[in-house]
Amino acid sequence: MNEREKAYRKRVKGAELGFALATRATRNRTLLDKLARLMLDKMIKPVSGQEERVVDDRGYDPAELARYERGETP
Repeated sequence: MNEREKAYRKRVKGAELGFALATRATRNRTLLDKLARLMLDKMIKPVSGQEERVVDDRGYDPAELARYERGETP
C-alpha cells in the first residue's frame, strides 16, 4: 500500500467517523448523544468574516412566513 492509498483510507475513515458522530448528535437521547452534540458544536465554529445578518439569521419572522404561504412576493 503506497502513501496515496494510506492518505485516502485516512480521509475515508475520518468521513465515516464524522458521519457517525453527526448521526449520534441528532438523536439527543442519551448522554453519549449529548456529548456528541457538544463535540460537534466545538468542532463547527462560525466562520469569521461572515456578514452579521447571516450569523444572526433566525429564519422567517411570522409576517414574512404568512406572506410566503399566501404566495405574495416582497
